[in-house]
Amino acid sequence: MGQLAYGFDGHHYVIDDRTLRHLRAAVFAKLRRREPFALTLRGGATAGSAAETLWIEPAIPLRFVFDAEESGPLDRAWLERLVAAANSAGGMSIETDVSEPPLALVG
Repeated sequence: MGQLAYGFDGHHYVIDDRTLRHLRAAVFAKLRRREPFALTLRGGATAGSAAETLWIEPAIPLRFVFDAEESGPLDRAWLERLVAAANSAGGMSIETDVSEPPLALVG
């Protein structure tokens, strides 16, 4: 399980490494284009919460921390769904406690 550190206080969200690698690629694609978006983390992102939504933009610090070495290719279809979701009014949404989220959660 990896971690996403967000904001100036470095709040950490625990996310499966494979999910985090896909999230990192999708976030980098959006931020390279300077396109802010909403990211909703579901499944106990913070103790006692069912979901938490973050505003992702270049001015807010992000850090991706992985427990394991990267292995295997990224799933292009999954990346495309994540970026498409980020472009929608509802923003991107991922499960923090599963490695391959159902289609309904990313689109």
